[in-house]
Amino acid sequence: MIRKRDSRTAMIQRNNTCYTASAKGLTLALISFITFYFILNKTPVDVFLGVYTVITAIILLSVGTCKNIRMLLSSILSGISIMAGHVLAKLACGCTIENMISHMTLVRILLLIGILIEYMIIFWLWHASAIMEQQRRLHRKPGERLELFPERTDDLERLRKYLKTFGVVGVNGSWGSGKTFLVDEFTRKERDKYEVIKVEPLTCNMDKIDAYLFKKLENVLWRNRIYPEYSRRLQRLMANSGWTDKIYETLYPDASSDLTAFEGFCADLDKLENPILLVYEDLDRISDENKDQIAKLLDLTAKLLQHNVKVIYEFDLKKMAVLGYGYDYIEKYIPYTMNLTPVSEKKLIKKALAEMDNVNKDLRSEDFDYLFVHFSIERLLQETFGFPLKLQLSMNNPTPRKVKQFVSEVNSTVGFGQYADKKNWRTVIAFYFMKHFFRGIYDELAFEGDMIDEIRLVLPSDESDLEMSYTVMELVAGCKLGEARSTTIPGEEERVEYGLVSEDIKRMLLEGRSARKNQIVRQNKDKLGLLILMGYKFKFQQDEADQEILMQRDAANAGAGKRSGNVLLNQDKELIKNIEYNKKISRLIKNLYANGRSEFTNAEAIAQVFISDVLEEDQRPREKRWRDFLVRACQGDLFKDNRTVFRWGENDWVSLFRALNIYVDRDTFAQSAKEDIIERALDFYFAFSDNDELDFDKIVIFNYCSIDSNKIFIKVLERFRNLKITGNMNGEKAYRDFLREYSRHAMKKGYLQRYDFFKLEMPIGGYSERHSGVLREYLEECVRLVDGTLKEGLYPAQGEQELELVKDFYEKNIEVVESSAEAKQTGIKVVFSDRTEEEHTDEEEFKNLSKYVPKDADGAGENQVTREEFAAMLEESYSDGKINLREYRGLLRNF
Repeated sequence: MIRKRDSRTAMIQRNNTCYTASAKGLTLALISFITFYFILNKTPVDVFLGVYTVITAIILLSVGTCKNIRMLLSSILSGISIMAGHVLAKLACGCTIENMISHMTLVRILLLIGILIEYMIIFWLWHASAIMEQQRRLHRKPGERLELFPERTDDLERLRKYLKTFGVVGVNGSWGSGKTFLVDEFTRKERDKYEVIKVEPLTCNMDKIDAYLFKKLENVLWRNRIYPEYSRRLQRLMANSGWTDKIYETLYPDASSDLTAFEGFCADLDKLENPILLVYEDLDRISDENKDQIAKLLDLTAKLLQHNVKVIYEFDLKKMAVLGYGYDYIEKYIPYTMNLTPVSEKKLIKKALAEMDNVNKDLRSEDFDYLFVHFSIERLLQETFGFPLKLQLSMNNPTPRKVKQFVSEVNSTVGFGQYADKKNWRTVIAFYFMKHFFRGIYDELAFEGDMIDEIRLVLPSDESDLEMSYTVMELVAGCKLGEARSTTIPGEEERVEYGLVSEDIKRMLLEGRSARKNQIVRQNKDKLGLLILMGYKFKFQQDEADQEILMQRDAANAGAGKRSGNVLLNQDKELIKNIEYNKKISRLIKNLYANGRSEFTNAEAIAQVFISDVLEEDQRPREKRWRDFLVRACQGDLFKDNRTVFRWGENDWVSLFRALNIYVDRDTFAQSAKEDIIERALDFYFAFSDNDELDFDKIVIFNYCSIDSNKIFIKVLERFRNLKITGNMNGEKAYRDFLREYSRHAMKKGYLQRYDFFKLEMPIGGYSERHSGVLREYLEECVRLVDGTLKEGLYPAQGEQELELVKDFYEKNIEVVESSAEAKQTGIKVVFSDRTEEEHTDEEEFKNLSKYVPKDADGAGENQVTREEFAAMLEESYSDGKINLREYRGLLRNF
């Protein structure tokens, strides 16, 4: 029964469409007839055809695509109607069909052929459009058309039931929650049962909303071939009264009754086959100055409900209350309100991915799962805080629209540049998770420094003015300090150090009875959880802080004349990797916030510049490439906002090889690419450096060259064998790491059967001369093991050479260990401020002038001149353009 009714309704709608199109065509034909019979009756046929052909050609050139086929077909209908009116006008003027044919000129024939070709083009586009639409439907992927969530299917059924029973329904939900999508799905499925009118108060002129509404209703009546007798009268009554209205009232005195006109209009609505469905979208998004118009809209719509009209209102009750329309007021006009069923975050993400046109092939809904599981704070925080803590973050107002925006932004980022590495996806997802669902925390951050240093947790207090905030690492340091304590230095005021205890941390992270305190606690937990989701490791951050303290102490000892502990050089690679891990996360976050910030750490940036400007270029001399690189590195002219990694007091080559080791130690690097970079860097270093001594810096550099490559292993051993011993390094951790790393590789590749790694551990309590014997025993044992392998003879010809090289390696290290002096340490190999390393305007002139600069303490130069004479010489050279201002100032300052 229902299907028969729907079929009949569809047939009526198709017939009405045909009738309307026919009426439009006849109207145009009539207008054309009147025009060409009474006004343009002397217009030649060829002129008419020429104008018609040109206009049709302009239309084709402007919008002649399959996408505009409806407009093109409409233009054909209009053109045929106008042409029919013109032909009838000619016939009425006495012209016959026989005369038209007999007077056919070449121009007229060409114009008719042109019109025929234009029509054929339009019909071909129509045919192509139909084929494309059919192909699109055949190749539509499952899920390509937006579908409702299973939970919302039940909501749809309730909407259908409420509308059928009550006639007016309110759909309550926050912005972006899917109200409009649900209603659109309802109207799509029920389109044969209703005449749907959508009204968007946000985009309408609310001062004339009533006239706008009646205009929409009038269009429905016209579409169903019902003459809206009272519509224009109502629209006049609702408009501002003017002199035209006075004339209208004089001519039609009975029409001035708004009650009579409204009743007549409602009677016309009752004539409709299908009821009208008014859909008011986002009623709560109206501007403040027009909020009073909501009452008028509700009242007017309520009067229409008894006359073949049903209504769906979309709004957010909370927003309506803010506008001054509380539930008690709303209930009078919308007594039946339904709420949308919440949808889980995982389903929202899965659907958002399914609806996207271009999804990164590796991005899956499972990549987002870590956001919604319980996770514990890491061991460092548990031990420091004194209690375990589990966290779980949930989306704040996870509407389908907001989740889709979140997933879309993630999808647009991953898969490109640094974000092609899936290890960085966790940070990307967590960052946009914070941006879209924790906007308050996001807006607090400046993103100038590291996020781990900008996120601050609040310690609740009874007085908000006394509340203190801390970074997570400040909490760790405060907990280590413990209770507040005071220290007094003679001659200075008492200084109080305020620490933190476990109870303070509990107040920050555990909820209690106070609503205000619980709000602070929830925000603290969200902040801590976001840092963990970003991927930050607090243990690594603490390691970096500890290293900075050790380096400060080491610098103080060196300043006091004590032996340096070489803290920076003795860092093991795992520690460097861990410290770099957090720096990388911070760099990614700052780049995601603003693309003008670099996504590379300083180490990665300087390694890339060295590879591109020094290793991969061969146009400039080697020395110039290196000098230009140093200048660029010191000036911070690297990549976006990256800065140099070179430290004052540390060998530049050590810093560079540390950066190269960080750069190549990535899964995205092929082993062959790692070998190529390290090999070329080593060759460049030894070709550039004239130092053939085995100093401590070279041992550190060799450590950074260890990348599990036999090719590099052999190259380092060959370089090591040719260096001159300068002393022992028995007390340096980096030297023991060097022996351990290369022994591990020797065993892995079969050069060494085993090695006693425990003998390479740094002695507890520090190194002393008595421990050198353990190192010597270890190396002697390695020599015996390699010698035994050589005697067995089970190796190829090249293997014998490599075994001999390994044996020489351990024998030479025995000489190093037994050396009585301490090995040299190069320190700063290239000083950036060294003017002799720079290019000058005129090298010969600068060299001659430099001879007058005193080189010893008594102020004697090669040619004794006074300061005034030297200044005059500089003035002359400067005037001749042989020195620049910097060179002038430098020479005069050094005189």
